[in-house]
Amino acid sequence: MRIFTRTVLRPTQLRSVADRRFDDAQALRTTQLNARANGAIYLGGFVIECLLKAMLVDKFRWLQSSSYPAKRSEDDKRIWWLCHRSHDLEAILSYLPEVREKLSRSEQRGAPRLSQSLKSVCEWTIFARYSPATADVDDPDSFLRYSKVLQLMKDMREQGARIVALATEGDSEVPRYCDSCLFVPASNDLLSTILEVVPLQLLAYTLAITREIDVDRPRNLVKAVVEE
Repeated sequence: MRIFTRTVLRPTQLRSVADRRFDDAQALRTTQLNARANGAIYLGGFVIECLLKAMLVDKFRWLQSSSYPAKRSEDDKRIWWLCHRSHDLEAILSYLPEVREKLSRSEQRGAPRLSQSLKSVCEWTIFARYSPATADVDDPDSFLRYSKVLQLMKDMREQGARIVALATEGDSEVPRYCDSCLFVPASNDLLSTILEVVPLQLLAYTLAITREIDVDRPRNLVKAVVEE
């Protein structure tokens, strides 16, 4: 099929693709189903990637050639790699300082905090398409928080820490980076805290009993609980 043919797109074509994928993301978003949130987030990040690469090609016209620029400078080679092989939005933006400058000027005229939104978007990764996490359709940042937690667990594991984690039922990623894993039913971020507190309280209770600590008279709680 022609849609599977690999081709080098011109800036106008990249913007056209971005428009179409934005419509696809909107269609998934308007279902209001969390099961469609990951797809909407993935496509949203892809839209930004297409638009940034269109700007990159507009700025460096020689990028329209798909041939590796073996005779150009190391910096040019990096730019070519970012345009034709990479999906690192933050790295692409480093060659487009005018984007942040334009957003900053817009904010000075009273526009929303666009720079902060762009910073959040730049945490997007193409590997989102492989993630088992389920994002909240009303809170796309939940997907980014999940990725950050996984990275933190990896770092802690490398430092030799023992990790006990809570995860959503069906999550196959979190158990890979912890020593023990407790599962709770899938829910949105607002309700999940209610579900998570139950196993955490049971865990705290069991640990206290094991260590012969009086659970009815916890230490260091005087500032939080006033006894009558």
